[in-house]
Amino acid sequence: MVSEELIKKRTTPLLAAEAKSLLEKWLSPLILTGQLGGEGDDTFTIVHLESDLSSLNSEVFYKLMKLDPGDDNQVISKTFDPVQFWSKVASYHKRIGKNSDEAYAVGSVLKTLKEPMGVVLGKDGSPSDSKHPVYVVGLTADGDLFGVR
Repeated sequence: MVSEELIKKRTTPLLAAEAKSLLEKWLSPLILTGQLGGEGDDTFTIVHLESDLSSLNSEVFYKLMKLDPGDDNQVISKTFDPVQFWSKVASYHKRIGKNSDEAYAVGSVLKTLKEPMGVVLGKDGSPSDSKHPVYVVGLTADGDLFGVR
């Protein structure tokens, strides 16, 4: 089991090279599980954009990610509670008996983010309807956008 002490040590500061490397290691075996529909069975990657933000909302997300809200493939089509979402990801991995420690460790890191948000991109019925990127992001203490895709 991954200890809380190790998580705190490895994530302070959150974006230290060691912490990022450890988070990548934890993420690599995890899958999305299809709980949001056609987004299932994707693997996760780290999202990190240096910025100096004090708040996060959909407009800021669009700007930082260089997305066009007028593009059906890039519009936020769903929002969701990121804490509840990650809890389901961790529960799924526990239920199948694989990588639950890693899933819970990633969840612990994500809980340190300020103003967390969960979004799914791509309007249903758009040309890229079969793929809807899912983001669980928030702000670090220094105002960077950080999370997982």
